Amino acid sequence: MSRLLRTDVAWALLPLLVASALVLQNGGWPWRGDWNWTIDTIAGSTVLTGPLVGGLAAWMVVRAAALRPLTDTTPRRAWVVVRQAGLAAGLGLVAYALTALVAVAITLAVPHGGDAGWAALVIGPLVLAACAMTGAALALHLPHPLTALAVPVGLFLLGDLAPRPGPELLRHGPVTGSLAGLRFDLAVIAWHSLALAGLTALLTLAALPSRDTSPLPRARAALLVAGLLTGGTGTILTMSSPPERFVITAERPDVCAGTPVQVCLPAAQQRQLDRILPGVQQVAARLTAAGAALPDRFEAALPGYRPPPEVGLLARGISDDLPTDPSALAALLMRPSPCPDYFDPTARPGDEYAFATELLIAVAVATEPDAVITGPERAWLQQTDPAERRSWVARTYSALRACDLEAVRLPDSLRAGLPE
Repeated sequence: MSRLLRTDVAWALLPLLVASALVLQNGGWPWRGDWNWTIDTIAGSTVLTGPLVGGLAAWMVVRAAALRPLTDTTPRRAWVVVRQAGLAAGLGLVAYALTALVAVAITLAVPHGGDAGWAALVIGPLVLAACAMTGAALALHLPHPLTALAVPVGLFLLGDLAPRPGPELLRHGPVTGSLAGLRFDLAVIAWHSLALAGLTALLTLAALPSRDTSPLPRARAALLVAGLLTGGTGTILTMSSPPERFVITAERPDVCAGTPVQVCLPAAQQRQLDRILPGVQQVAARLTAAGAALPDRFEAALPGYRPPPEVGLLARGISDDLPTDPSALAALLMRPSPCPDYFDPTARPGDEYAFATELLIAVAVATEPDAVITGPERAWLQQTDPAERRSWVARTYSALRACDLEAVRLPDSLRAGLPE
């Protein structure tokens, strides 16, 4: 039996670590530097390791079924399946701890900040325990190798497709965007924790052999009462609260750098300042030289916050690494005022607005040696009188600053191809 367990440990930890690594690097490590995003990514590793732990527990129980005539003679025979589930959950917890250490080290290695809701990490071990007990209980009653294959697939699908509260209990991240301006809702975490703890207690009861009625009557009663009370309470509270796990904080984009145009990001995303600042300053200088009157400061929008009217709005969210190529950096400066339309999901600026901002971007990067500008924009930049071009840039950017998006117009020579 001990040799079997050692073999399980040897082969099982590696795929758990590989699955955790896949979650961490997904999308190019964009979470680094943002504490809550880092924490959510750690907890979110259980979206893969949880089902794997459930499959591992089922596999261990199925393999040990051949030894049941021997283990059934031991004094603690009723707890054999529970101990196997505990071993599987323990391996998942080792992978979880190593994932946390790696993720924390990566965030510490770059400029970092923002809220740090460490309490959210408690949900990971509870997910692992529930998944392990699910696999063990199913394998006890269906001791077939196919059970060990079906459990991880089933748990993953439950976390993805099941009605509430299945996904809320089995999937705790990872989010795909920055959590700057947000924090974990501790009440929601508490409800989820109660529900998972109760579920684990009931699954533990199901993992005790039904034919073995003694010496476990008290343990069975305790598991039943604990499971029904905590699981029922947690489930009711989860179902009666919104599915969102986050609430808005007072975090602001107060980490600023640059001159003459400042760029301000929240502390959670400050590592990106060093990446984009030189390019932003170059693009801003070209726009100014072309006739645009830029605001002195651009800020990132955050949940529940928009910059004041005199401050520009970075025209891209901070859900991922901000771009460093000239065209993308120029696009960041195309919202020189936080206009209401930018925060209204129903607002749809017309095609001409979109084409005009694209032409402004082309103006900003036209002197780049590797700039690729084709079609009518290229001809307009090459053939238009510099004074006329400067007048159009000044007029168009002024309309953007005034939030008069209807007044944003292409030059007459380029308007002919617009759809009616």
